[in-house]
Amino acid sequence: RPWMVRWAQTILARSLACAGRLHGQDAGTLRSEIEAAGGFPSADVLAEALLAAGAAADALSEAEKNIALSEAGEQGRGHVPALELKARALIDLGQPAEALPLLDEALTRATDMGYRRVLWRVQRTRGEAYSALGDPDAATVSYQAAAGALRALAGTIADPELKHGFLSDPVVISTLNAAPSGDQEGGQR
Repeated sequence: RPWMVRWAQTILARSLACAGRLHGQDAGTLRSEIEAAGGFPSADVLAEALLAAGAAADALSEAEKNIALSEAGEQGRGHVPALELKARALIDLGQPAEALPLLDEALTRATDMGYRRVLWRVQRTRGEAYSALGDPDAATVSYQAAAGALRALAGTIADPELKHGFLSDPVVISTLNAAPSGDQEGGQR
């Protein structure tokens, strides 16, 4: 499945960056380093690696390229993840207020498309934006919705090993831990 390949490459890129094995701070160098490690970075994977490496401005540029491709019809369902990536880059650049309209659009699109695989990430990022804006109540609502969407998505994974691997991802774990009890199923605030 193509989405599984992208997911695996994204995890590889994020893991390499977090482990300090990516030393480049620009898109070209990071692309070469990921390829040398066995990955083939698409614009979204590269943006993930740039964010993990602390290069939010370059990640923003890659996310914007992804948005342009998706708007041109070249990336199809890639528009929602691209909006979410751009929002995370904006949050990292200290612009959470600019991220919220993107996240609202991404949430609407993901909900309309039944795109559960991305819905939880959009809600998590909304929680991060609201936290950065000093709105803990809205952040809690978003984190709860993210956890609910995550649990619903995990419930669709029949293979126990795949399900365990998914639920063991550090981003998934931190999302579930960020949500106080009483989570929802991913809907809008």
